[in-house]
Amino acid sequence: MNFVTVLAVIGGTAGLAGGTASIANALYLRKQTRLLQDQINSLRSKDASYAEWTLRWEKAVEALGKIYPGVIPTTIGTSSSALGIALSQQLRQRIGHHLGKRVFFTQKFQPRQLSRDELLNPAIQDLIRDVLEAVEKFKREHPDWARGLKLLPPT
Repeated sequence: MNFVTVLAVIGGTAGLAGGTASIANALYLRKQTRLLQDQINSLRSKDASYAEWTLRWEKAVEALGKIYPGVIPTTIGTSSSALGIALSQQLRQRIGHHLGKRVFFTQKFQPRQLSRDELLNPAIQDLIRDVLEAVEKFKREHPDWARGLKLLPPT
């Protein structure tokens, strides 16, 4: 073999290795781009979910703030706590454990400061959903009492 042939074989081999490396690099970059795009989409989804659950949380806190100190006239001359009528005992316990508590002296609802992670926790989301459903059920079944608590607009 002469020098030119050896040089051509070495050059061809180097070119083949370089081409293979370029193809592998392109495939790797494509994979990394997909992973990064998936991460961006996931973050956007979490941001949208966080915004949605923040609104639901604010709605639940507003309703609980009206229900907790509320008193409902049940019969002539007697009244009951709106809390006992609107929310079940089990739901009140879950609210007290996760979402907030009743302040002893004012009888008002004091919400906890929920972190982003807590608000995106499925258990907390289920509880917020249960609170909103219980409030909606109370509004449907007792519209006059709901108006008295300012959960519904006056007629």
